[in-house]
This record gives sequence, structure tokens and C-alpha cells, in this order.
Amino acid sequence: MVGNGPEWPDFATIWVASAVCGYGSSGGRRVGLVSDPVVRPTVRVLLADSAERIVLLRAHTADGATFWFPPGGGIEAGESAEEAARRELTEEIGWADPVVGPVIGHRRIVVTWSDGITYDSRETWFWARVESLEVDVSGWSDDERRDMDDARWWTTAELDATSERLAPADLAARVRSLLADGPPATPWVLGP
Repeated sequence: MVGNGPEWPDFATIWVASAVCGYGSSGGRRVGLVSDPVVRPTVRVLLADSAERIVLLRAHTADGATFWFPPGGGIEAGESAEEAARRELTEEIGWADPVVGPVIGHRRIVVTWSDGITYDSRETWFWARVESLEVDVSGWSDDERRDMDDARWWTTAELDATSERLAPADLAARVRSLLADGPPATPWVLGP
């Protein structure tokens, strides 16, 4: 793990998200370990604005399945998790000078993207606040444009009511907790 992340266990089985398995609120499926996934230290940022909305991105798999998840991405060589979080907020939603808050959780998930590469994503999740921000996706890379097609703000009521897949599946409850109580004293272990 890059930086001061958790020790990542070797699981006998691991949650897999892919075009084959589906992803999000209906959960992944437990399957045997994927052979030789690429280990990818990753960050995610739950960003709330003054209206208590959070911004999510919609990704799609090769078979057309979609899910919504917070901005973030891989940690580049020589970069801290916090630096990666700030860079990803600029690239993915256009926040020119982002400020990220504390680490709120960790998640490990194996994901096969539409390019066919399977990643063992070891995610560090941050909490951040902004007064207001117009989401700008003009900084998306070609790979991001291939895998993602939307970005927007969500209220907790919209998160509760949606039938669309969210990652993690309990995202609405986590957001409500953060808005009401602030960051957890100990980072959460987040699920699929």
C-alpha cells in the first residue's frame, strides 16, 4: 500500500465486480480469487456541498450495466493518497484547488473494467466539503470517457430512492452519518 494505509488481508474469497458479475446495490458475488489482478492503490473522495449533496460519477461496463461511485482513481508513483485525491478531484469534476479532509474509510474490491484489465483496488476514502461547485468533466481522460458517462450531485433523499446501483451499496447511510455526525473516529471498512 502506498502511504499509511491498512494492512490488506489475503482473502480466501473476495468481492468481484465486473461486467459478468454485476456491481453495486445488488452486491457483487463471491467467487474464487481472480488470477493475477493488477494491485492498484486507489483513492475515492466523498465530496459534499453546502446543500448537503454529494457528487457521484456513473460508470458502465462493456455489457451496459451501470453504477454510481465517488470521484477518485489510482495513486501515481511518488504521489501520496492525499495528493492523488486532490488530483483526481481536479481531473474528474473540475475542482481547481481542492482541499480534502480526513480519511473516512478503506475498501478492497476486485474490478474488471471495460478494457478487460482486472484490478485489485485498495481504496482509501476521504471526506471533503465545498461551498458549491459546478461539475466539469472536461478533464476526463480517454479511458475515463470510455468507462464513465455522467457526473452529478445527489441528495440523500435521491440516494435513498434510487434503483440505480451505488458503490458501496450502503452509500446513502454512510453519507447521512457523515453529514449528521462528521467523520468517524476510526476509518470504516467499506463493502462492495
